[in-house]
Amino acid sequence: GEGFAFRANDNTTRQEMAVVASRLLGMNGTAFAEVKLPFADTAKIADWALGNVKVAYYFGIMNGSNDATGLNFRPTSDISREEAIAMFVRLYNMKDSADLTVFKDYASVSSWAKESMEAAVASGLIEGDNGMLNPKKPITRAELAAMISRV
Repeated sequence: GEGFAFRANDNTTRQEMAVVASRLLGMNGTAFAEVKLPFADTAKIADWALGNVKVAYYFGIMNGSNDATGLNFRPTSDISREEAIAMFVRLYNMKDSADLTVFKDYASVSSWAKESMEAAVASGLIEGDNGMLNPKKPITRAELAAMISRV
């Protein structure tokens, strides 16, 4: 079966990203069992990811997003490239800045993600793909692995 297959071209979910962030911090999710999550959809977070989501929330790496139902984590939603990049920038406290106008799609970067994207480009965390940032595109496991290898 595929029980332990990496599936490099699969998109990364938000709860999977929380597991990655927690592990990059070197944290054990079970130590954060008492952390209360403010998300309206907390019950939808898988048991295997819950402790790691608590770590990512506690350290301000993942904050959720507001919609009509309130603050949500959206655990099974694919994480976009700009969301993942913002997490890495927060995780590693990247502060440098780069000119995004060299990328054809720089205007499609969300206003909340612009500084993170600039810092990620300046630090070499991301290089773009054929002159594009693709900020709204879901990040694949392979792309995530490449970013991890650059920090």
